[in-house]
Amino acid sequence: MLYLKYFITLSLFLFAAHQSQVSEETSQEAEVVSNRIAWDKNHTLSWSDFKGKADNYSSLDAYTMLGIELEVLGQKNGKVDMGVFGYFEKNKSWVKSKEKTASLLSHEQRHFDLCEIYRRKMIEKLEAKNPYSFKGFSDEVSAIFNEMFNAYTQEQARYDHETHHSQKKEIQQEWDKFIVDELLRLEKYDKLAASLVAK
Repeated sequence: MLYLKYFITLSLFLFAAHQSQVSEETSQEAEVVSNRIAWDKNHTLSWSDFKGKADNYSSLDAYTMLGIELEVLGQKNGKVDMGVFGYFEKNKSWVKSKEKTASLLSHEQRHFDLCEIYRRKMIEKLEAKNPYSFKGFSDEVSAIFNEMFNAYTQEQARYDHETHHSQKKEIQQEWDKFIVDELLRLEKYDKLAASLVAK
């Protein structure tokens, strides 16, 4: 299991570029987006989503690549809409052909659910900090992102350790319940962006 960290520069830049450069970048961005699945309460992962080539030498039966990303969606009059995105990467996630069990898939889905939990927690933490210093905005947001991302990776590791990658069935059931309860508790933060104020 690997938890990939993404962080987009918070400043907005205006720049000029040749049309060919813009088209190439747009094409690359579209390819990246098409290889990602955003968390959705109405969609669960299926083994067909795991499109990466399996590492048959790995001790793992499945490998899930997840990411959390911040991006400024808009800013006006000191107010900033900070997008917080969590996603599953299809082309970097894999499963061994003989290990496609329902219990393992459920375990991997819970990893994705934990990603969503920490995405919501990040929105909660970002909004609780309001207001931000105008000059120190980027540093303050980065500090919260890093703090929450570290907590997230530790929780993912604890989940795998305690469940022994889904092998300890009773512990897995306890985690399943905890994750469902956390998603419900954080339902208020099931939104695309955090609303921030910079003064």
